[in-house]
Order: sequence, then C-alpha cells, then structure tokens
Amino acid sequence: ILKDVSKTVPWEVTRTSFGDENIDDHGDDYAKWFYYLSRPSPSIKTLEKYFQKASEEFNIPVEILHAIAKFESNWSMTSPTRDKGWGLMHLTDRGKDHSQTLLEASELLNLSPEILKKDALHNIRGAAALLAKYNNYEHTSFTKYSDWLPSLKIVSGLEREDLQLGQANDYLKIIYDGASSKTHWGE
Repeated sequence: ILKDVSKTVPWEVTRTSFGDENIDDHGDDYAKWFYYLSRPSPSIKTLEKYFQKASEEFNIPVEILHAIAKFESNWSMTSPTRDKGWGLMHLTDRGKDHSQTLLEASELLNLSPEILKKDALHNIRGAAALLAKYNNYEHTSFTKYSDWLPSLKIVSGLEREDLQLGQANDYLKIIYDGASSKTHWGE
C-alpha cells in the first residue's frame, strides 16, 4: 500500500540528519527518507507473519524481535538513520572500523545487503540470525529474556559498552512493561 508521507518525511529528516541544514536543503537525506517511507509497506498483520517466521527459523523469542523493531523503527522500514541503521531492525552499516550488523547479517543469510535494506522479512531475519550467532547458537537453554542481554547489546549496533547496555535494557523494558504506538501510517 502506498502511503502519504508528506508530513512524516520532514520530521524524520530533521530528526536523523547531520548538521544544521534548513529542512528545504536536506538533499539526499530527504530523498532517501521519501523513498523508504513512501514505498509499499507491509501491514502489521504481514509483519507479524514475518516476525513469527524469523522467530521459528532461528529459535528467537518473537517478543525480542518485536521489542527491537518497536524501539528501533516503530515497525517501519527506514532508510539510514543518523547512526547508519537500516530497516525495522536497524541493521548498521558504519564502515569497516565500526559496527557492521547489516553486512554480517547479509553474509549469514547469503543475501546482498541491499535486500536487507529494502525487504522487511529479510531485515527481521537478519537480526534473528545475528542474535542466534551472538549466542553461539546455544540459546535454546535460555529460560528468561534477560539471558539475551549480551547478544542484545551487540545487535544494538552501538560501540560503547554503556550505550549498548542502555539500549539492550530498553529492549527488555519494552518486553516486560509493554509498549504501544501508531506506525507512521496510523496502524
């Protein structure tokens, strides 16, 4: 479904752009956000199927995948954020000396990074594959969500330990406390 993003794009560009440019002069940032937010977007019902598929494929609790997507993108496929994260799950592409969860996930899935940037199902699968890998594929013995904390820190794409821990705890807070909001498209 094509969406009207005329009100959403300026807000997202202002929120994620670098520098103090005037909103009318965001050039590439505006174009990227317009492209990503105006593309046909899966409904929440379809996204639920994608989350369930990734959960089952990689044996990751669906609640963890939901929480990451809620925190990172409010369940929206996005263009690169200020810290170079892509899609629902905010897979990062910060360059060779920084977090590369996008490239790592694409290698695990044997798909190009471009597919993970643009396809919601594969973006979710990418994060699930990373979580499984970061737990050395031994997460079947986990009995509580907090057992996932070390892998959630890494999948955050952040580099500083304190920021990783804070964000991983934010994911867990969403699971434990719940969260609700409307997507950019009012669902």
